[in-house]
Amino acid sequence: MSAAIAIDVGGTSMKSGLVDAAGRVLSHTSTPTPGSVPALLEEVAALVARHEREALGLGLGGSLPVGLVVPGIVDDMAGIAVHSANLHWDDVHMRDLASARLGRPVTFGHDVRAGALGEMRLGGHARSMVYVAVGTGIAAVIVLDGVPLVSGGWAGEIGQQLVIDPDSTRRVALEQVASAGAIASRYAQASGREVAGSREVFEAATAGDSAAASVIDTALEYLAESLADLSCALGPLPIVIGGGLAKAGEPMVSVLRDKVAELLDVTPMPTITTATLGASSQIIGAALAALDAAGTQVPDAQEAS
Repeated sequence: MSAAIAIDVGGTSMKSGLVDAAGRVLSHTSTPTPGSVPALLEEVAALVARHEREALGLGLGGSLPVGLVVPGIVDDMAGIAVHSANLHWDDVHMRDLASARLGRPVTFGHDVRAGALGEMRLGGHARSMVYVAVGTGIAAVIVLDGVPLVSGGWAGEIGQQLVIDPDSTRRVALEQVASAGAIASRYAQASGREVAGSREVFEAATAGDSAAASVIDTALEYLAESLADLSCALGPLPIVIGGGLAKAGEPMVSVLRDKVAELLDVTPMPTITTATLGASSQIIGAALAALDAAGTQVPDAQEAS
């Protein structure tokens, strides 16, 4: 049985796992994200050592392929973390630094593109699609015939599209209105009640909280406009929703679907579904990329069926 170690660096926490070629997460952990690149590399090394000990205990061998994914603007081909506002880094040659620290090649990439790879290969989705992660920010991956568009790391950054702030006439980034982080902060501002995250806002809306319902409806309106624009530009590619919005479940995605349908006239309506692999999609995608780089043949779900 082949396996790889995957590490997904987030703005506040790092998720890691030992993942086999079938996409099964054999072990996983979450640790706080260190505040500097040198400390991050040390934590990566510690996590790799931990999962390799687990692999030995499972009879999977010692030195395993490693996949590392990070947020922000990422140039996969050059191995560079171009920019991350949350982690305060610019032009970090992360692939080379991680490879040097571990003493072996590291497969490096963007966290959301890894999620798209996992969903495409093992989530049963089409090989041409748009994967949209709605979390702390908003990012999208455009996948055509199994290949994601990268464009130096800037492709798919729909969260940076400029929209009119619903509370003013200012132009702001889409993710300041429609991301899970924005939903939580805008609800706190509207209601005077602090919440831990967008899930509480979704729950409040379901329970009849009018402020929560208004914030969510506005977020879905703005997100629907962005998805409708994408469909007009790319054609009706299937859209897969991941991140915090996917956790809200089918009721919220159904509302989003209806809003997109209202906006499209000539362009056919795309299918809009939720991610299949859930919170594990990015870990699984990072592991698959590492296994691919190591020469391990991993069939996708459609090939295996």
